Amino acid sequence: MKKLKEVCIFINYTANSGREIRLARKPGICYNRDMEKRVEYTVAASDLPGRVEDILRKRIGLTPHQIRSARYRQEGICLNGVRVRTAEKVREGDRLQVLLEERETGSQDLETVCGPLEILYEDEDLAAVNKPAGTAVHPAHGHWKDTLANYLRYYYESRQLQVKIRAIGRLDLETSGIVVFAKNQAAAARLWQPGRVEKEYWALAEGHLEKERGRIELPLGKKEGALNQMEARADGLPAVTDYQVLERRDGADLVSLRLKTGRTHQIRVHMAALGHPLLGDGIYGGDTGKIGRAALHCRRARVIQPFTGRSLEIEAPLPEDMKKLLEKEGV
Repeated sequence: MKKLKEVCIFINYTANSGREIRLARKPGICYNRDMEKRVEYTVAASDLPGRVEDILRKRIGLTPHQIRSARYRQEGICLNGVRVRTAEKVREGDRLQVLLEERETGSQDLETVCGPLEILYEDEDLAAVNKPAGTAVHPAHGHWKDTLANYLRYYYESRQLQVKIRAIGRLDLETSGIVVFAKNQAAAARLWQPGRVEKEYWALAEGHLEKERGRIELPLGKKEGALNQMEARADGLPAVTDYQVLERRDGADLVSLRLKTGRTHQIRVHMAALGHPLLGDGIYGGDTGKIGRAALHCRRARVIQPFTGRSLEIEAPLPEDMKKLLEKEGV
């Protein structure tokens, strides 16, 4: 992946550190303390002739639904500080302001919990967090208070910010690495679009793959009679995984994997179907004697910033359990 040359803020935050973040301000995007989402655009000569609606659709990239919603908000669409209709003609130098999202009420359904949180990247629209293995992304059965979502709510409320937490994708409980969260609904809608968030996973697979690189195309479906377990089956949903062997060790390969589809347990099932289950993955036939969980980590993420279009390259270092396993002789 190409390294990001523009300045990004990378910090490590722990709940008890009291460390403050200075959020990077993006040109043309304004916020207030309550995290309203406002976008501002200055009309250029190349935009003429045109109307407000043309700028909203073609330059700012709003959907018809977002434009309709903004029209009904007080000061939702303003030209040079004055509320206007979308049919209004624009002139060079005009400043168009749009209120995409009103003040958030925060994630009221989440308990506020002080816990460890490693933030890899943050700006006004999104945050990328390094999830440890064994930590859930959001509350679910058996994990109601000890999740990244709980910790993020504490993190924002301690800074007097009302942010509703929206995970863009998820990782299995055992999987470590990068999880991306949107900080407002407008950003979430864009980040869910295809190609906006692309991830690279690293895994330790038993034995040695026959080919250095390849593509796995096996449909996946729920395994009958098993709880939360998948299998390759002809009547399943399409699933595609690209892989490349990074290192070969005595008993395992370090493999880079990229998902073209997002099925439950996709990497784990695909690798097991090839005859090379992940080390530690007892559910799908992996050796559990060397590591206490499936050796799978989201190593890198390429994220398209939802409003500036900037390509963000985010990395999460390999966790200690996988590093130690790689260093062991005979692995």
